[in-house]
Amino acid sequence: MNYERYYFSASESLRLIGEYLLIDAAAAFLFFDSMSVFLIGLVGIFFYGKIRKKSFQKKRRQVLKDQFLAMITAVSGKVNGGMSAEHAFCDVISDMERMYGKNALIVTELKLITVRQTRSETLEKCLIDLGNRSGIADIYEFAQIFSIARQNSGQMRTVIDDTVRMMQEKRDTEAEIEVMVSGKKLEERIMCVIPLFIIGYLRLETADFLSVLYHNPLGIFIMCICLFVYILACFLGERIVDIRV
Repeated sequence: MNYERYYFSASESLRLIGEYLLIDAAAAFLFFDSMSVFLIGLVGIFFYGKIRKKSFQKKRRQVLKDQFLAMITAVSGKVNGGMSAEHAFCDVISDMERMYGKNALIVTELKLITVRQTRSETLEKCLIDLGNRSGIADIYEFAQIFSIARQNSGQMRTVIDDTVRMMQEKRDTEAEIEVMVSGKKLEERIMCVIPLFIIGYLRLETADFLSVLYHNPLGIFIMCICLFVYILACFLGERIVDIRV
């Protein structure tokens, strides 16, 4: 599997279409009061799909990263128990199936590694390939360290244990940051929704107050600027709370 590519399932496609229709309708009604704008805005569904695709890709990578950490922790225990690394990666499949299910990403990757080893491909080559395909730095770095240790006849137990410890420390740090900014993320999402409720309230309760901004060139120009500033503010808000380790 190439993790740089993502294909929406049928349910995800329907969900995205519903989301965009709601967004497009809200923008057309609140900012322009125009069905024509709604129809023109339907073109933007392709750009929305690209944005959401990145979000799904990021989520999938995080799932694989967490599952890989659990897998390599289990492998570490088996290697410390005297099992070879090759056999440990094969034996840990059943453990991952019990934890995440038979269709989990890490289970698919472990089965692929097992098949490739039967074709005389080395374990380190399989891990490096996974690191390249996943685009996850932790997996790629582990594969590189594992390969170097193999070439230099290093202590595999020590290498795996140290790598697992570093990955766990990094994951703990990420979890702490996530807890710290979770409240800010909620506030950011609320702040993005509030302007829409304000405009909607004014449209319903004091329609004459906003009527001058609709159906005339100057009003359309002003609302275009407001919509642009609103989208930019939401985008910057997402970037600010997206803290990476």
